[in-house]
Order: sequence, then C-alpha cells, then structure tokens
Amino acid sequence: MKSIKVVIYCRVSLDRREYTRQIEAITKYCKFNEYTIVGEFCEKETGKHKLRPELISMMEYLKLNSDVSFVVIDELSRIGRTSYVLETIEQLNAVKIGLISLKENLTTLNEDKTVNATATMITGVLASINSYELDTLNYRIKSGLLSSVDLPAKLTTPRRFILTTLRRCNLTTHF
Repeated sequence: MKSIKVVIYCRVSLDRREYTRQIEAITKYCKFNEYTIVGEFCEKETGKHKLRPELISMMEYLKLNSDVSFVVIDELSRIGRTSYVLETIEQLNAVKIGLISLKENLTTLNEDKTVNATATMITGVLASINSYELDTLNYRIKSGLLSSVDLPAKLTTPRRFILTTLRRCNLTTHF
C-alpha cells in the first residue's frame, strides 16, 4: 500500500504562544491514519494577513511536490481569520491537494480528488464567522482605546501612546 504524504501547517498569533499542542495533535492524527509527514510549516503570525512567510513557503513547496495529498491543520482559523482562508483552499483544490482540519472534522477533497461540496459550504460559513470575530475584536480594541482617552490621566495608559495608536489606526473619536 502506498503511503499518503501530507504536510502540516501550524500558526499562533503571538510570539509568546507555542504551537506544540497543534503539532502533537496533528502528528497523532497522522500516525493513526498512517500518513507520512513530509513537511512542517509553523509560524507566529497574525491570521488577518494573507502574506505570511510560512504559508507562502508551504504553497510553493506544494507546487513543486505534487505527490503530497493533504495539508493537515489543527483548526480552520490556523489558515487565517479572513476570506483568504477560502482563497487558500481554492488554490489547494486547484492542484488537487486537500485540506484536513481536525477540529472541524473537514476534508476539502473527496477520495477521487473532487471538491467536497459539504466541506466547501461549512468552510465558507466558518470563515465568515472567523472574520466576524476578528472585526468584533478590532472594534473592542479601538473602542477601549478611545474610551481610555477620556479617563483621568493617572488611571490610564499614557495618553501620548493612546493618541499615537489612534492616529496610526486612522481613528478619530467617532467610528
């Protein structure tokens, strides 16, 4: 029996976090399913940006290694928290490489390498929810920064820092 080759992709958003748990869960899954891990791409980057070094490296690797069958991730949000998730999955589908997401129990390609329509629908919904969560988090951060400007100076982060952050974010007192 021919071994199924996979690559794994892990991501955490902050430098102080580790992706060890993700690697362990994926490795256990691959061992159970007798998949051979031929590449490991891990990074500490935010999920809001499309251009992430390890994600780009993985996609380039996959273009050169057509014998890889799947990319295995711990959860869908590791690919990203914006519509780029769907774009990445479409790029993988185009080269007949499936995405397996452990948390959501999704595989984007069927055994015959056709697109799994159910996974596509669920992925679209989950990607929208992740994007909404990101927008909500950004709103709360901006709102908190704005409200802290109005608090007494001795109770808040230095006003200069807050005002500089607001200017960098192109925020006014109304948003």
